[in-house]
Amino acid sequence: MVKEFFNKHHALYIALVALVLSFLTLLSCSCITSFIYSRVPDAPYYNDGAMFYIMGSSMANGYTPYIDVFDHKGLYIFYYTAISGALGRTGLFFVILILLSVSVFFIYKTIELHTKSKVIIFISLLFFLVIYAFSGQIPNDSDLEMPFNAVMVYFYVRALKSDNDKDFYFGNVFAGISAGIAINLRMSDALVPFAFTVYILVYSIMHKKWKFLFINAGIVLGGIVVMSIPPFLHAYVGGFLNDMLEAVYVSNFSYIATSGVKEGHQIFAYLLIPSLVVIYALLLYFKRKEFGRDFIIFIGVSVGVALLVELVIANYPHYFIVLYPYISVSVTLCAIPYLTNEQGANRIGKAVNISMIALMTIAYLFNPIFYGLNETTNKKNVAYINETISEEGKNGHTLVFCSPSYYISADIKVGYGDFACQSNHVQVSKRFSRENLIAYLDSQESEYVILDDGSYSFVSSLFIELKNNQYQVVTAPEGVSISIYQKV
Repeated sequence: MVKEFFNKHHALYIALVALVLSFLTLLSCSCITSFIYSRVPDAPYYNDGAMFYIMGSSMANGYTPYIDVFDHKGLYIFYYTAISGALGRTGLFFVILILLSVSVFFIYKTIELHTKSKVIIFISLLFFLVIYAFSGQIPNDSDLEMPFNAVMVYFYVRALKSDNDKDFYFGNVFAGISAGIAINLRMSDALVPFAFTVYILVYSIMHKKWKFLFINAGIVLGGIVVMSIPPFLHAYVGGFLNDMLEAVYVSNFSYIATSGVKEGHQIFAYLLIPSLVVIYALLLYFKRKEFGRDFIIFIGVSVGVALLVELVIANYPHYFIVLYPYISVSVTLCAIPYLTNEQGANRIGKAVNISMIALMTIAYLFNPIFYGLNETTNKKNVAYINETISEEGKNGHTLVFCSPSYYISADIKVGYGDFACQSNHVQVSKRFSRENLIAYLDSQESEYVILDDGSYSFVSSLFIELKNNQYQVVTAPEGVSISIYQKV
């Protein structure tokens, strides 16, 4: 009876599968609920996400972004964290659940255009969730863009499958929205919809469809313009337009250009992604007759452009998240001929399925190593802060130069003009030049300063050089990774 019901309501079945798989994935690997990953206690974000939350919640409390508090991302991520953060930990979890479920739903729909095999579809969904979970730092900025890219992929593949150009129009509506969000969030993320528009250019030239080309260009540009209006209008009315342009379109690229790929992330950026490209190439070469010319070019142009540029700028695995819907779909579609048209397809399918589950397990277990999280140390750090700094001291009288998560977990209020920043900012932005840092530290009347001597060594050494006679370090218990200085 249940099977008959879902046969009649197939979209509901797909939605339920997407919801359950997304729920299990987030339950086990998000910073909000993870029982596997270590995290900062009482903080539903880690590092980047915490910074975005601080910016978003500060904006909601009347702070001016990029002036009172700083990060180099665009306003959309701060809108997202302000709204979802206001809903609490449970609300935030369900916001991410919806975003991830939409992506899984459309990946399912896309694979189903080519095969009804639930084994193959499940392989694709598992593969997507494996690489998503591996990226860590959930929630993060790319969660907001990923569903639009998943819908975009679905309409593109459907257009190629049915030879219906109108589906390209629908796909480019979402390409324009995705690009518009990315340009006003993190510019590098716009490379994914850009890769798809490159394909449209190639497709139009090959088929001499000039009107089709201009219509699609107009749709994409229209989406970018529409999605750019809210942040630019907000910045203009709020009087921080120039500061936003400097942060999002100058500091952002400086950050990307100088931070580099961290040790431990190289196995992902330099091994896994290129391996996927090789898989595409081999499968398409040996099975090219299974695909039409347009589909082969679609794979080549879109993946080639996006991956080439992503590999050049990708500092961390989560930079690839916006590309994951396309990666999982492409790998699966290329593998379908092997899994369905040859002898032993069932055995191969089961073997791949088991491999995906094993890979997911390995990704979950080893992800904390890549991010170097240590929950025991984090708990000791928070306890050290709470024992040392009074409630009055936390109310705008404490500077934090360590993981922004500690603002949240220790309930520290961001001070006016606070340098609540990621560590790499101090190396790349003019805002964090030595001269500006000196002027900033001289202008503050902070009673406490929290320093991470590792990732914030530049600030730590400068602070000690300038303020050593005005502050003294508070004796720390064994096992903490931060130092707290109190004004003498």
